[in-house]
Amino acid sequence: LIRLVAPTTPRERMPYIANTAAGFLYLVSKTGVTGSDGLDLTAVAANTAVLKSISSLPVCVGFGISTPEDVASIAATADGVVIGSAFEKIIEDNLENPDLVTMMGATVKGLKAATVKGGTSLN
Repeated sequence: LIRLVAPTTPRERMPYIANTAAGFLYLVSKTGVTGSDGLDLTAVAANTAVLKSISSLPVCVGFGISTPEDVASIAATADGVVIGSAFEKIIEDNLENPDLVTMMGATVKGLKAATVKGGTSLN
């Protein structure tokens, strides 16, 4: 069971969520609609730090992350980055494009490259 922590989760509730979780903690990066603009990277980093201070589980951040710049910023503090809507948009916009698989591969490669931290990358 993967537990989610939202930006609106009170800090006093975070230890309960962390203590009942297994695998990893999923930190929702923002309120609102996934895929929309407006990540508050300072708040994400702060929430990531709080979760890491109360749990040894990896912290993976997702929701609204779509660019290599977003990934690099999140990867600087999180253990993992979850991307969904960015892939869905590429697929939706290119359903009939015979190069869709190649486009997806290039996107994954670019996002993966943004996870590099000091010569190593998130797995």
